[in-house]
Amino acid sequence: MGLTISDSDLLVIKVENGQPINYPLTYSNFRLIHPQTSFPDLPDNSFLVDFGYAVFKYTEQPAPVQFEHTNDGPIVWDAAKDAYTNTWVNTPFTPQEMEQAKQNALANLRRMRDQKLYACDWTQLPDVTLTPEQVAAWRVYRQQLRDYMNGVTDPFHPPAWPVPPKS
Repeated sequence: MGLTISDSDLLVIKVENGQPINYPLTYSNFRLIHPQTSFPDLPDNSFLVDFGYAVFKYTEQPAPVQFEHTNDGPIVWDAAKDAYTNTWVNTPFTPQEMEQAKQNALANLRRMRDQKLYACDWTQLPDVTLTPEQVAAWRVYRQQLRDYMNGVTDPFHPPAWPVPPKS
């Protein structure tokens, strides 16, 4: 059994002077524009050209690139697909966006550090059932957590977190 494409899946785009214009529309909507015309179930460009249209094949947005915005690019002819297709353009973050990303990353690291400290507050309570050596080991770990942010030079590639002691 082969792949079945319904006319709602097929996209077409208006073409004038060899350039795509407007946005793609479904083949179903294209057929509604021409109610008195008989159409094939699955048209190709040789049929659509008489109506000033061509096949359009959507290209999924690529995975995001760190520190870049991905935006719609121009619609271009793709000979391999025998169709017009959309493109994507990546633009780098501005210096202000980079600074904001850095501040956000630092704030996230501080939040994680604070959560790690909070999770082991119990080790410093006076009625804890740990040995004095264990309490001291936790105290060292907690100081390493408090000092952690001093060692962060690149918040996008932070140093490893201190390892908590065994209880």
